[in-house]
Amino acid sequence: MKNLTRTAHLRSHTKRSWKHHYLAKAPGWGKCRAHGCRRFAQVGAHVEVDGEGSHTRNRYIVPFCQKHNKRNTTVHGALRVKPGTKLVSVGKTHTVRTL
Repeated sequence: MKNLTRTAHLRSHTKRSWKHHYLAKAPGWGKCRAHGCRRFAQVGAHVEVDGEGSHTRNRYIVPFCQKHNKRNTTVHGALRVKPGTKLVSVGKTHTVRTL
């Protein structure tokens, strides 16, 4: 998984924030979902999951703090999220995936 940068121009089809987009299918916001982070989530970060076909179908929104929203990868080369993290697709179907 990697955090997509330079996505501020993208808008949810609901015309609301990405946080609202996420909450429509995955109740609860709380803490940043990056592995090991204890900060509160401030933004709906765009992430891409590797190995899932078309790039438009493997993009999701995840609650992140500002620090983790600015990072592409961790020291180990891939972004890790906390177990049980819910990913909400950026598409109109709002597909939810739990890691």
